[in-house]
Amino acid sequence: MTLTYLGGLMRAGTIKNALIVAPLSVLRSWEKEANNVLVACVPNVRVKVLSSEVGKNTRSKILTEALAW
Repeated sequence: MTLTYLGGLMRAGTIKNALIVAPLSVLRSWEKEANNVLVACVPNVRVKVLSSEVGKNTRSKILTEALAW
């Protein structure tokens, strides 16, 4: 439901980016769900996952790219 709402806001142009904070235990399931739901709403959406498993430099790069999009 949250992802559908975000997708609608993106499609309407109300928002460009969104940050979803979730426990590590559900991160991958959220990623799969986001790819399924958001792509249906906004075909050119990109979903990125950041966690402590990703190096600090890579996290910084991904965040910078996401905020510039």
